[in-house]
Amino acid sequence: MAWGSGAANDHATISNISHLLAFNEPDNSHESNLYPYQARDEYEELLMTGLRLGSPATTESAHGWRNDFVETIHGEEYRMDFVAVHWYD
Repeated sequence: MAWGSGAANDHATISNISHLLAFNEPDNSHESNLYPYQARDEYEELLMTGLRLGSPATTESAHGWRNDFVETIHGEEYRMDFVAVHWYD
């Protein structure tokens, strides 16, 4: 998993994996804390790895954040290979 925006850069070392999870709880101010448009910009960097890429893993109550993020990447025609979510019940 790319925990936050600092993990989406050209200095990251990635080896022997085929799937990558995007940001950890970007909707949570105590976690990676990104606005949807910020996550979109960083997501573009993660796409450049060529790995199968999952969505940012939001909390269960982040429907609005998740919808906003999907709308921003849809406008850019970015792919999302799978959806990740954290569920604390």
